[in-house]
Amino acid sequence: MTRISTEEEIPSFMRGEVQSFEQTSENIPNIEDLPDYLRPNRYTPSLTVETKGSVTTEPEIDTEQDVTSNAQHHDDLNEEAVTLLQSEKQTYDTILQDENIREAAIRMSEKYLGRDDLSPEDAIDEVLEHFNKFDVNELTAASDLNYVSSLVSDLEDAQQRGQEPRYQEKLQELNDYRLLFTAKNSLPYFWQEGGRSAYKSIGDVLEGIVTAPSTWLSMLVPVVGKVATQGGIQATKFGVTKLLQQVGKRPILTAMATEGAAGALQDVAAQKTKIQADLQEDYSVLQTGVVTAISTVAPAAVIPLTAKGSVVAFMERNTGDIIAKNDASIKKQIEQGIENAGKTLNSTEIEAQGVTKMLREKLKPLDKDAVERGLKIKEQVAERGDIEDVLTVNIRPEKYDQVLAALTDITRISLKGRNPEDLAGERISETVSKAISEIKDKALAKKGATDVDAEKAIRDTFEPLLSKYNLNYNDLADIYLADASEAGRILQQRGKIKRALSYLDDAAGYDYFGFNKEVKDVFKKVAKQDTKDFAKTGVLRELDQARLAIMTSQPATTVRNIAGGLIRLPIDFATRGIDTTLQRLTGVERLKPNSDAWALFEGFLNAKESRALQSIYQANFAEEYDRLFRPLLDVADASKNPNKLVPLSKISRGLNVINTVSDNWFKRVAFTGSLKRQLNDLAGVIKPKTKEDAEKYFDTFLKGKMWDDGTTKLDTLGTYYSKLGVDKNSPDAWKSIFREEDFSLVKIMERGNFHKVFGQSKEGRDAIQKATEEALYYTYQRSPENELAKTFIKAVHAVPFVGTSFAPFPRFMVNAMRFTYEYSPTFLLLNKNARSELAALAGSKTARELNDGYENVAKGLLGTAFILGAMKFRMSESAGDKWYLGKMDDGTTYDMRPFFPLAPYLYFGDLVARAYKGDPITADTNTAIIRDTLQTLTGMQLFKTGFGLYALEGAIADLERGDLKGASNILAEFASNFVETYSIPATVPQDFYNSFFAQDEARVLRDMQGPNFISTFLNKSFKRLPGNEAMYDFFEENIESYEKPGILTTPFTGDEPIRRAGAGISRQVLGVLFRQKATEVEEEFTRLRISPNRLVRRTRNPEYNMVNNVLAKVFIDQVLHKEITSDAYKNMKASEIEIEGGEIRVYSKSEKQKLYIQHLIDKKFKPKRTDIINNLVEGSKAKDIVEAMKFERGGAKRQFYKDLAKEQYHKMINPETGKKYGIPRNEDGYDHSILNKIVKQLESADLDISQD
Repeated sequence: MTRISTEEEIPSFMRGEVQSFEQTSENIPNIEDLPDYLRPNRYTPSLTVETKGSVTTEPEIDTEQDVTSNAQHHDDLNEEAVTLLQSEKQTYDTILQDENIREAAIRMSEKYLGRDDLSPEDAIDEVLEHFNKFDVNELTAASDLNYVSSLVSDLEDAQQRGQEPRYQEKLQELNDYRLLFTAKNSLPYFWQEGGRSAYKSIGDVLEGIVTAPSTWLSMLVPVVGKVATQGGIQATKFGVTKLLQQVGKRPILTAMATEGAAGALQDVAAQKTKIQADLQEDYSVLQTGVVTAISTVAPAAVIPLTAKGSVVAFMERNTGDIIAKNDASIKKQIEQGIENAGKTLNSTEIEAQGVTKMLREKLKPLDKDAVERGLKIKEQVAERGDIEDVLTVNIRPEKYDQVLAALTDITRISLKGRNPEDLAGERISETVSKAISEIKDKALAKKGATDVDAEKAIRDTFEPLLSKYNLNYNDLADIYLADASEAGRILQQRGKIKRALSYLDDAAGYDYFGFNKEVKDVFKKVAKQDTKDFAKTGVLRELDQARLAIMTSQPATTVRNIAGGLIRLPIDFATRGIDTTLQRLTGVERLKPNSDAWALFEGFLNAKESRALQSIYQANFAEEYDRLFRPLLDVADASKNPNKLVPLSKISRGLNVINTVSDNWFKRVAFTGSLKRQLNDLAGVIKPKTKEDAEKYFDTFLKGKMWDDGTTKLDTLGTYYSKLGVDKNSPDAWKSIFREEDFSLVKIMERGNFHKVFGQSKEGRDAIQKATEEALYYTYQRSPENELAKTFIKAVHAVPFVGTSFAPFPRFMVNAMRFTYEYSPTFLLLNKNARSELAALAGSKTARELNDGYENVAKGLLGTAFILGAMKFRMSESAGDKWYLGKMDDGTTYDMRPFFPLAPYLYFGDLVARAYKGDPITADTNTAIIRDTLQTLTGMQLFKTGFGLYALEGAIADLERGDLKGASNILAEFASNFVETYSIPATVPQDFYNSFFAQDEARVLRDMQGPNFISTFLNKSFKRLPGNEAMYDFFEENIESYEKPGILTTPFTGDEPIRRAGAGISRQVLGVLFRQKATEVEEEFTRLRISPNRLVRRTRNPEYNMVNNVLAKVFIDQVLHKEITSDAYKNMKASEIEIEGGEIRVYSKSEKQKLYIQHLIDKKFKPKRTDIINNLVEGSKAKDIVEAMKFERGGAKRQFYKDLAKEQYHKMINPETGKKYGIPRNEDGYDHSILNKIVKQLESADLDISQD
């Protein structure tokens, strides 16, 4: 035996009692002794892991006998104890007094439920609570099924491998479960004598019901149906609208159906659990049917559904039928606009008749087909110009006469000083631009006039026209959009436009029509003929677009998005609350005609109001509406104009429809809240201070609008005073002109003034645009203003599959980065607006005059608070070992990164917590630091299906080394990623199948990395499909070079199977996957930032990884665990060491602990591992694994020697057969030990370059 000495010269603080790490048959498991499904086919079961001088003797195992029929552990089950419990009358008190039950409850609480240090009584209550939830919660039942089936599998594996201690451990756990399950079901009901208290029993059941995913799904699905009914514009295209509408209309029936399905799944899991635990013989279809019927007739979700309905009814109690009142109010306005248009178009004036006739030729009503053709032109222009999909040709036929009449009046203005014949060759938008110029020049010609006067003159001309014909600025803006689309289309044929389109460039600077920034960019590009030649979308681009849509199609994505949206609600509330509070403290008058800080919460709960707003918004601002309420923009960016694979596009978006509906739900909430706040701010800013201001306010904001009754038009101030009941001659009459209620969003809608308020004034247009932008930002879909961000988004989508493989959703990323920056202490220091607001708070009068509020300060302060809160969380018992993990009471952990914006604050909070505790702050390598920071700030970790920068980096490194096989594996990963993303929807049935129906084998995590291209490609391509084990078996039988995935191994688990904690279905219903509880050593490695690679470096060969990990696990169990749990290690103190120049260097406790563990690894483990690896017995399975790995290593130079070695090997005589080895059928047929010896000889020999 080889023993490692502990007497090396090391610093005093690193000396300690270290257990020897020995190679013996008792403590080094045999690689050969793995279960059948883990054994690579090319090795025979008779080979063992041995070292020279030490041979392990293994028990004889009948490998031909079926495992299930050989499951002798059934003889060791506690049948007598279970039968006794079932046969004798039990009470709660007898259960509490039973010593076997008391001990079993403590063990189960610790091992399965994760509750340590409980008294026997508390442990029994904990177990009974768990089984009560098991009866009503499908997730708990599925988790128990996974737990019990894993125990049975581990029992059989331990028995087969002759591992008596492991066998007894698993047997004890299974017997404990059987005993306690039987004890619970032997108890009388709580209302019977001897039963457990009603308080505890009913409380357990209610908690199980409330936490059941089916309960929440029953409440959510009707909401989704209602949202789709109102705003699911995309759902219409995929034929699901009627279904969703029916779901929304029948919440109770929906709840019954959902609960019935959940009841069936719960019973399936419960019966299979009892079968696995040998407490039931056969599955009963009848029982499942009865449970399903009961669950359907008496759904648990009806109670919370009713409670939810009461809350909603309370929030909507003062909300009338807004849409009906709006329609009634605007009816008269529409009729008056049509009447005025008729008068203009039928004018007897010769000039008016000539202008109208000319305009009729240019402006023809657009029927439905013409609109669709215009939309296609618009989309192509948008793509060619690398701009947003924002242009819409939508001059509605019903407004044709009004638009024509308004254009007639405008055209007559532009004719002044010109010949009417000049109009023949002009575009309509050009004519409008000249009218604007005419008005502007005339105003500026007056002495002392400024641009402000010119703008007022333009508004004084246009706004009465809009009111006269019941139009808004958007109706005129459509003319520009249509002309821009047509001009852009013609630009494809370069040189065919002779006339300069400078008027479009001018339009880019207009504020009159409410053009957003993207539209203005289009105008500039078209005016400068700056659009690029455009190749049609193409099949590849459409395939990529479909891939991106499919990537977000899981219910898990929807759940995470909903959670992220809900997280933003309190953040928004706090931001606005701090902002307005600071304004009041600094003397700013705040008016509240609408809810303010609570606006988004109100929009969330009062769906009736927000749906009415959405409907009215669509009717009046179709273009802006379409820009806001459409599918995820990152998906739309990939292919705006599908024309090759339309069916695939429809399917991919159809799969994504629920996610789109939930996305638009939050947009609606954010839009409603933002618009209310714009009105509140506007009311505070424009509240008149003088009589002159009040009269100006009336002319600008009230004149031409409807009175409260929705029937009287306020043409004059006198009419307004009359309606107010105020004497117009009173000196204080002007004070009554401004009414705060006029800025109430609900009142504006009810009075039919929505299109006038938001479409006929610059302030209104600014408000509607800001609300739209903020709603897009709320869902991380806002178009960036930063040129670098724009270039990044464009670059990602430039070549299909390339950019999106690394950053699938670039628009989300840039918005996520912006959010993280704004809500951070860095924002307070670097943003000039935030600094100005801080100066205003400090008393700077100049700064106070420049700022409208303190929103930026509020964001920075909140971001700072979030980091501090995250720091506290990271120092709590609820935090997992890694910065992004949360921890349950039972020790299982879950990944919190998908729930943006939690991730960046958890990351930085963890750094602060580490600094506070004195733990190492940064990761071991710069690459890891950069990777973690980028993933955190950009939200990239949300989309794990991307190929990843790490893979590209690895491929380049492999090519540089000449490792073509490594590069081939990277290519396999890229190709399999392409295939896998299209199978993402199959994850849903896979999770259901694995949770409720599959054998334990399907729940064991696999290492999908194969030894060659075909293995890696097939393993990863099909990993999301339910029942993929059968597919892997088929590939293995029919593809010679293919190897199915083995179990995933780590240094902390060795060759023990790793399973998902709980039920895999939690991913789809909760948005999270639970992980097994980390070992103490694993947690310590994470705390000290020690990479597992420090123990053994992970390779692309799963079998070699398994050998290394088994050895590492032995070292962890024998040495590291004992060391890190020792008092000497825990009580280690910081040290001060004097270095050159008298400088003192301080080593914290954590730094010393990290150095100590690294020392143990380097001095105790690695030499021993090398010794073991180098002294494996020839012909053993582990030896061949190691030798094959050694042979694979090396660059281009070594490849030459390997090729020569193979050539020589083919000619060698096999001593066992007396024949040449020859060329084997594949790589597995070589004896790599012989090949390595030949290579070694060749490397040390002189090569004869004269030979071929």
